[in-house]
Formats: sequence, C-alpha cells, structure tokens
Amino acid sequence: MHTCSIYNSVEDVPREAWDSLVAAGDFAMDRRLIELQKRTLSEQCRMWVVLVRDEGNEPAAIACLARFDLEMLELPAWAKAGVGAVRRVWGSFLKNRVLFVGLPLPCGSSHLRFAVGADKGKALEALDREVRKLARAEGAGYVVYKEFEGGDAADMKALEERGYLRGTLPVMHKLAGGYRDFKGYLGALKARYRNQITRSQRKFSAAGLRAVHVTDAEEIRRKLTPEVHRLYAAVHAKSKVKLEFLPLRFFHELPDALPGQVAVTFAEEKESGRVVGFTLEMRSNEGGGTHYNVYSGVDYEANETAHVYFNLFYHDLDYAFSTGAKELHLGETSDDFKSRLGSDPVPMFCYVRARNPLVRAIVKRFADKVFPKQKVERQDVFKQSCGEKEGAAEREEVGSGTE
Repeated sequence: MHTCSIYNSVEDVPREAWDSLVAAGDFAMDRRLIELQKRTLSEQCRMWVVLVRDEGNEPAAIACLARFDLEMLELPAWAKAGVGAVRRVWGSFLKNRVLFVGLPLPCGSSHLRFAVGADKGKALEALDREVRKLARAEGAGYVVYKEFEGGDAADMKALEERGYLRGTLPVMHKLAGGYRDFKGYLGALKARYRNQITRSQRKFSAAGLRAVHVTDAEEIRRKLTPEVHRLYAAVHAKSKVKLEFLPLRFFHELPDALPGQVAVTFAEEKESGRVVGFTLEMRSNEGGGTHYNVYSGVDYEANETAHVYFNLFYHDLDYAFSTGAKELHLGETSDDFKSRLGSDPVPMFCYVRARNPLVRAIVKRFADKVFPKQKVERQDVFKQSCGEKEGAAEREEVGSGTE
C-alpha cells in the first residue's frame, strides 16, 4: 500500500526523494521559489508538501499544497468596510476555504510530479486520501487540483473516479522564441498586426514615456516602491479571479531568491521619472530557457492614452528574445491582445470536489455555468504560417467541465 508523509516546508523534504521526482530545471518546482512563496504569503495561506511512497518505500509522487480563504462575493465599496469590521472577530466571514493541490505563482504547470514508472493511479489515490484528510482538518469546503494541460487527463482519471469534476481554466498563452530581438519579430508579422503594434508604440512615445529594463536586485528594490506596488494592487483589484496578492516583500526578495533569473520592465515618464507601469519577468535556466511574464502593475489613467500595458509587453518580448528564450509564457487573460501577438492558446484544466455532497451535486448540475467553454482565437499573424491561408483565424473550443 502506498503511504504519504506531509511536510510543512519544502526544506524538510528529504533531498534524495525530491531529486528523484523533480527534474533539474523544473521551474515551477524550484525549491527556492516555493520557499519564497511560503515565506512571503504566510498571512494569506498555508502551504505543505506531500510525499507519496510505494509499497517498496520508493518515492512515487510529490505535490505542493496551498490553503486559501477566497471571497464568496465581489463586494461593493460601501460594504467592504463593514465586512472588514466583522472579519476582525470572524476571519472567515463570507469566504470559502479551498485547499489547492498547486501553488499560487502561475508558471503554466501543476505542482504534482510522478516518478518514472510509478503506478500513477495508486499514487494519486494515496495522495488524494491525504489531501482530503488535510482538507477536513483545515475546514476546507473544496479541494482543487489545478493547472493541468489536456495531455494530463489520462494521469488524472483516478480523480474523476473519486468524485472530482474536471473543469476549464483560462487558457495559457505561449509564444515560440527564436527571434534575435523585437525588431526581427515585428518584421515577421503581417502588416495588419505590425501596424497595430507600431500605432501603440507611437502613442507610448507621444505621451513622453520610456521603458527601462532592470535586472540588478538593488535597483529593482529602489524603483519598486510602495507607490509603484499600488499599480499592481490596481490590476489585482480588477481581476475576475483573485487568489494570491503578492506583498511588496515578495517583489523585493525574488531577485535574491533567483539570482540572474529575474527582471522588471518599468514604464516611466521621461522628464519626471514617475513610474506608470511595470511587468515582472522570470526566466528558467534549462536549455535556452523559458521566459515567464508573470505580474504587471498599470496606471489606468495613463494607460487610456499611452497604451502602457501593451508597450510593457512589447519591451518584455524584446528582452525575452535577446536572452535566447525558446518559449515565452505570456500568462492568462487578455486573450484577444495576446492572440494578436501570435501566441498559442493552451487549454488548462482543474479538478474540483466539494466536501459537502449537496454542494458537489449542485456544482455538477451547473458545471457548464461554473466552468464555461473557453472560446479562444488562434490568429494567423505571421507572414509564414504553416500553409494556412493568409488572414484566416482558427477558433478553438476548449471543452467544458462536463466532458
């Protein structure tokens, strides 16, 4: 029978077991990044690592878990003060407690790994027994395994057999590298898409703005002030789905946790130096590396006329191409904009189970509403597009949670 051990910190997991399950260069499972999330998000969530061993006591699987209290309702401004007062004595008021198999930081990957040759079905069953036990102990009403690609479905079949519902998540946008710089990429685009970008660039320049790319840890901390961090808070406040809120401490400690793998692009006024936007970028080190565009902050007033958000992406692409990145992860949401950049929309899925049988039945009954189909256009933006007719756009329907 498979057995499980649960650890409060990744640092407590036996190194030989970890190394046998997690490949070198696996960015989502980078121990430094996991420990940083635990350290800087401790006021918002709790995190654990579960190690599964087979009958021979060999490591079979490993997973990182996070427990969050999520808002049940999008409250109007007038109600937030009252709810805040109640939460000073009842911390979980109007919140759902969720135990995730997966960590907050979006890396386009789950945080579950299996050993080569492992019996994945048995390992997953053992893991889920431990996860559900922890959910009961923590008072979590839901368990969610998150950020799986379509190709992972066969490995996760055991969850559906155990009452989990497979649901859709926002697609992950990926873009192939291989360009020397942004100018080379721009030259590969069809005129229509190239002109859209150059128009945005002119608006940015006409507004008296410039982009500054920073890789030095001390300079990142100097420029990323509490005022600049509030630009990230503004973007977070507009998000439809709110999970983690990264404190300023996370942004300040990240460059030291991943030396040489972190950069920030700032959009600032040329004359005053006032920052009106920024984008946080991370890079894995394996092969040519994968570039991750992770979090942004934007002054929405400046964005109206200067296209700050778009131009941060353009400068981010330029940096990624200059580093030789083989693949760029552009994140979720802003589907139309990212599709116009030539990204490939990758369907992402989660597996959800409510502890309450009645709630579980309701979620299943309304699965098409809870997990709506994701309609994403893969736009034909490049001059050479593998034989497809110029100007064509392929509409892909991502399956719903009832599949």
